[in-house]
Amino acid sequence: MSCSLIVRKHFPDLRPEVADKLWELFEQKPTLEKFDMALLLKQKPLLDRGSRPTQDVCVLVALRNGLTHFKPEWENEQVMHAKLSQKLAHRFVPSPFLAVAESIFPRRWATHGCTQWALKSCFDFLTGFESLAGVRARVANFAARLSG
Repeated sequence: MSCSLIVRKHFPDLRPEVADKLWELFEQKPTLEKFDMALLLKQKPLLDRGSRPTQDVCVLVALRNGLTHFKPEWENEQVMHAKLSQKLAHRFVPSPFLAVAESIFPRRWATHGCTQWALKSCFDFLTGFESLAGVRARVANFAARLSG
């Protein structure tokens, strides 16, 4: 099923050409902007960017981007790595196997604790989004799988 068909399925009041144009405009937009657009189309309040779990998802997207578009930095000249490390601080326990003085990004984030935080953040964000958007809850069906 194409994405424009999905848009039409969830927003049946939109004319097909409007759904297609919206998808064309938003396909390359950041993830949270897509969620905001869905809420706007549902005539619901937009995401609260100043609170959890939206903040956690923003940091998680930054981690994903840092890994996917990795640019090395010298240890004594870190700028982007230091900014990302600061965003990740206090969200999970960094690896105890690397020096405490080492920044969280690019290596100390790779822990079970980070994975738990990432999954919980996504789960909480999606369940909150479903509730806010007034759509059928689906994510809660997977809660038991995530608790182990």
